[in-house]
Amino acid sequence: LENLERGLDAIRTIKKEIEERDYQDTHREISPLKTEDAIELDTSSLTLEEVVEQVLTLIQKAKEE
Repeated sequence: LENLERGLDAIRTIKKEIEERDYQDTHREISPLKTEDAIELDTSSLTLEEVVEQVLTLIQKAKEE
């Protein structure tokens, strides 16, 4: 609610801060956050039940490999 009250500039600032933090986390010298086998799951348009179903399906596929 606070961010909405501050307007679009606040949202842009937060997005920029997140992007900067993610860059720093993935490019730091000691223990960078990187993985070769990550699976991206866009849950934007999914219900909670659909997310759980997708995750369980991914787990089952990984077990079969």
